[in-house]
Amino acid sequence: TADRSFSALPPAVQNISLYEPYGDLVDGNRGLIEFNDLLEKPIETFQYLLATCEKSSVALTNCILHLDVLFMATSNEQHLTSFKEHPAFTSFKGRLELIRAPYMRDYNVEAEIYRTRMTPEVAGKPIAPHALESAALWAVLTRMRLPDAEAYPENVQELIRALTPMDKARLYATGDVPRGLGMEDARALQSAIGLLLEEHADNPYYEGGFGASPRLIQTLLFNAAHNEAFETLSPLAIRMELEELLRNRSVYSFLQMEPESGYYDAEAFIQIVEEHWLDVVDTELREAMGLVSEEQYLQIFSRYITQISHQAKGEKLTNPISGDLEPVDERLMLETEESFGAVGEPRDFREGMIGRIAAWAIDNPGEPIHYTMLFPELFEAMRTSFHEKQRSGIQGIRNSIERHLMEGPGALPHRERERVTEILKNLEERYGYSVETAREVLPYLFMTRYI
Repeated sequence: TADRSFSALPPAVQNISLYEPYGDLVDGNRGLIEFNDLLEKPIETFQYLLATCEKSSVALTNCILHLDVLFMATSNEQHLTSFKEHPAFTSFKGRLELIRAPYMRDYNVEAEIYRTRMTPEVAGKPIAPHALESAALWAVLTRMRLPDAEAYPENVQELIRALTPMDKARLYATGDVPRGLGMEDARALQSAIGLLLEEHADNPYYEGGFGASPRLIQTLLFNAAHNEAFETLSPLAIRMELEELLRNRSVYSFLQMEPESGYYDAEAFIQIVEEHWLDVVDTELREAMGLVSEEQYLQIFSRYITQISHQAKGEKLTNPISGDLEPVDERLMLETEESFGAVGEPRDFREGMIGRIAAWAIDNPGEPIHYTMLFPELFEAMRTSFHEKQRSGIQGIRNSIERHLMEGPGALPHRERERVTEILKNLEERYGYSVETAREVLPYLFMTRYI
């Protein structure tokens, strides 16, 4: 009509929008919009963002879209480096805030991410304890960068120089220092964790900027779950997939890196992860059998210190049950010293122990004594001694456990069956081992550690 006003339209169509903007910019207005892998696209597809960020508006054919929105985008380092060489980067630089988001360096947190996506229902089979942690640990080890010891304070330089990728991964995940460090060295190393995390922050080749991606590990986990050679998704199935991955080194740049001082060695990391996993399974089996656990080492040591301190003072001990005063237990002290591998006269050894504790208490008034850090060499000797004694116990029941898992409970005499059933029940209730996962994991532990 000649009259272009709305009033000239029939009432039925007066409220119909003939031109209506739509799309992500409209839906995300008054909120946040993310451009995924932005720099993989030609720059012409997002050059309009320059004017949009400047004016907070977009001119469309029939209207102007006013925006109140936060723009975010993701990219990898390779595309960003290329983008910085583009002539238009200078214009973008003034409107960008670059935020570095390295790959995870805490394998426990990364394992939790996989746990939300890889469930027994998704895998189609049981998932063995520590399987996802093993995959996450291998990924994190591929992301560790060799530290430059000279960049650290003098008191920690030798400690930093001795750090392996596994030591670094443990520090980041749990704060645990390598075994064998004294208390002062342990404290110094723990205080340097922040420096380790930030050491290469200003370097384009920063820690966490390379290595296996979570996307790669998720694909690997799915492949391992579908491997029909394994009854469960276990570290054994994951190892097979990792070995297959290493046959295609040309596909991934982190697999082409030259190993240096134990770092950047993806193939060696497979064995390191397996040894770590077997250590954990071995400890869980010992505790399920009622053998000495890590917590009991400290109890044994504390009891020994109580005995020798009372002996040095010429005092008797109070029996915790009867309340009677009793002399110190010489047999207990000698047995503990035997596990230490102590040599020489017992009295001299005990006086040296007490003197070491007294010297530390004088230098650190009011602080609790951490025996594991004050006497790391004795705890290591004690672990080795008890482990050797426990080997015979595990070897003695190994065949019974394997027969129970492979042939069923009826294959064993009544007493053996009760003992094995109790061990497997403890493994399930304490650590989550089903019959299927125990059947896959325990024989491998026995084969590698006890035969």
